[in-house]
Amino acid sequence: MTDSAVSTIIEHMLHDEHTEIQAIQTAHRLRLIDTWDIQPGEKILEIGSGQGDMLAALAYAVGPTGHVTGVDIASPDYGSPYTIGQAIKTLTDSDYGDRLTVFFERDLTKGSDFLAGEHFNRVILAHSLWYFDSLDQLATTIAVAKTLSDEILLAEWDFEMTTATQQNHYIAASVQGQLSLFNPQTQANIRTLVTKHQITAMAQNLNLKITAQGQLVNNEMQDGAWEVAYVKDAFSSERLVKKGVEPAIAQFLADQVGLINGPTTPLNTFWFRLTVQ
Repeated sequence: MTDSAVSTIIEHMLHDEHTEIQAIQTAHRLRLIDTWDIQPGEKILEIGSGQGDMLAALAYAVGPTGHVTGVDIASPDYGSPYTIGQAIKTLTDSDYGDRLTVFFERDLTKGSDFLAGEHFNRVILAHSLWYFDSLDQLATTIAVAKTLSDEILLAEWDFEMTTATQQNHYIAASVQGQLSLFNPQTQANIRTLVTKHQITAMAQNLNLKITAQGQLVNNEMQDGAWEVAYVKDAFSSERLVKKGVEPAIAQFLADQVGLINGPTTPLNTFWFRLTVQ
């Protein structure tokens, strides 16, 4: 995909004056779309649409003859600095609106009747795996996805580091996942640190064939720095204790955050293509 494709997509999105941030995020999604060879005219279901970064790129990729349905478990008033409702409304009010349908507050583990029996060319979960409450919830969601499409595409941050400066992103994500285990009521986004090895096992258990897998490197992505900034602010032992974390666990988590040092390079992204056998 070209720079002009990125610019075209961003014009349809809600963003502030820092368009270079959104450009990097969108370019990464377009690389995934290229890797998965998504074509114009396809019908796509995206699970975990969030602020719509992938949704917008998919709408561009499938073109006016295709359609993308987005599903997110969150309510439309969730999110900051803009809510996901505001972000998605900007997309659906644009000329991408005819090729988009978005459902909020929908948990596919509770059923997919709201999709009215539609069958999709692909189901996509891109950088949303860590937001699931558990591996069981993710596995159940993928099992439902099997009934909706013959191909499931997954992408997430890869814990297998290839450079030392990725350690900071690793630590920032890891402590959030640990907090979710120690304190399930936490409001942190990162909850279940799904790895590619767990996806491999899950695919086998669900009778899904891994037809392709790989890794994308994108050192410009800002997510590692964002996660580091968040845990440095929120994961002091004092703040964690105030949120109900036991003092010993709070100190354990804060000590790990204290290991963050120097520049941060984002983790790489692993991706899978799974097909129904």
